Amino acid sequence: MGRATGDTLRALNAETHYLFRHALLRDAAYQLHLPGDRARLHALALAAIEDACGGRAPEFAKPLGTENPDPLPHPTDRFAAELAEHARLADAGSRGPHGPRRQLYLRRAAESAGRHASNDTAERLWLEFSEIAQGSERASALRLAGGFAMQSGRLADAERLCGEALAIYREDGDRRGEGTTLSELASLHSNSGRSVRAEELFGEALAVLRAAGDTRGEGAALGNLGGLYIRLGRASLAEETFERARALTQGQEGRSFEGVALASLSMARMSLGRMDEAERDGLAALAWFRKAGDRRNEASALVGLARIYSETGRVSEAATAFAAALVIHRETGNRRLEAGALVGLALLQQEVGDTDASLRNVREVLALARDTGTRPTEAIALGVEAAVMRLLDRPEDAEPLLHAAIAIHREIRDRRNEGVTLRNLADVFRLTGRKERAWELVREALAIHREVHDRRAEGVTLALIGLLHVADARPAEAHRAFEEAIAIHREVRNRRFLGIALCDSALNRLTLGQAAEAAAEWREGDRILRELQDPSHLRGGDTSMRAACARAGIPAFEG
Repeated sequence: MGRATGDTLRALNAETHYLFRHALLRDAAYQLHLPGDRARLHALALAAIEDACGGRAPEFAKPLGTENPDPLPHPTDRFAAELAEHARLADAGSRGPHGPRRQLYLRRAAESAGRHASNDTAERLWLEFSEIAQGSERASALRLAGGFAMQSGRLADAERLCGEALAIYREDGDRRGEGTTLSELASLHSNSGRSVRAEELFGEALAVLRAAGDTRGEGAALGNLGGLYIRLGRASLAEETFERARALTQGQEGRSFEGVALASLSMARMSLGRMDEAERDGLAALAWFRKAGDRRNEASALVGLARIYSETGRVSEAATAFAAALVIHRETGNRRLEAGALVGLALLQQEVGDTDASLRNVREVLALARDTGTRPTEAIALGVEAAVMRLLDRPEDAEPLLHAAIAIHREIRDRRNEGVTLRNLADVFRLTGRKERAWELVREALAIHREVHDRRAEGVTLALIGLLHVADARPAEAHRAFEEAIAIHREVRNRRFLGIALCDSALNRLTLGQAAEAAAEWREGDRILRELQDPSHLRGGDTSMRAACARAGIPAFEG
């Protein structure tokens, strides 16, 4: 008898379990209840989950949009989105007694999604919050949703949402919210290459934030403005702006302000060729972000360090840092910054001769950049593809890519990269026998490098001028250009181009009858380029040297 009863109970339990787990049957049973009964069931579920988690989550100290410390974790956070939905359904879709709990849990769910880099979820939850919020709280939710749309690469949606938020802040007289949103709109314009309007919006934002006494917001806006100055080629002004931002945000708790300031200063100092300082600040920033658990900024710091490693000839370290950054950007869904990291990796691959991998990544970058409207990254990717064509001895394919890149750089007023790309186009003209046009462009490029204080690019362009003098049979002028280039390369720790310039200078010295000096320069440059596995040098450098030594009537340089 006992055994039969147990079997019956097990059968009943199995049947009940099946009915509960079967989605269609469960929904049919739910729909059989009257609306009022369904609302009471959701109210019971809300109360039961809160009880199981030790009670209701605490209220926020201040409304959304005001300065709030990050909320303390609460056991309900795991279920916050579900609790918000139970609260909505408990009121049967109307404004009822559960409305404040719905707002509480929507906000906690949205903030949790943002911290865990669930961009689409965070955006959806903030939009849902905005539907039940009023005034500045509604504006803040729209602005935050716009921020997550920007991180997902949907700049048009982000701009629309921030525009809606700005109108509400102004109507509500919320100057702090107005200034913060103007700063975000400025960043949107900057990221999409609309530099003139971006600078105007940053000016408006800073004026409003200063009037509102919001030093934290002012510091953040200055940091973003400094990033725009980097791209516009005003690296010294960028460094000064970042220092002002750091002074305003120093001592702020609960966020990665010090890390952001250090990462920004690293970027400015790299642009100015001060690599030791740039690396020091970049490593310190990375430590701050890891301590704070800030994955998004950790990835950006890794990209900055990867670029420093690449420019100072540490290829393996650069590749590792780019790969780690890409993992985080993909994990956090930041497609715009993913494109930036990927184009850096593609350039590194081009420099070591991995043309297939470089082209694959460049094409992925171009698709990402065009999809997200990130014009600066698109232009850089076109330049990298041109460099691959040049490495493959296809200068005729490189030329249209460089023209397209220059057009974008000029459109978005990126003077620094315009100068670099003009120099690369001048080299294509040199290789295809159009020396007069090459001279025109190389002079224009050098003037831009000096205007924007880009020492690294100045050194590379001076070495190209040396090659043009060689082609014109002016070895003394070539020697002076190479000497200047080598000095700058040593100053900014540009190992790859130092090796190239030393080898080119060595061959030119043979024309001047300076065999001993030529041998010393060749051996130093050859050692550097072999360490870096430079593909062009490995492919033809030794042959060029032996031919030059034969013409000079001396033995080839060995060891």
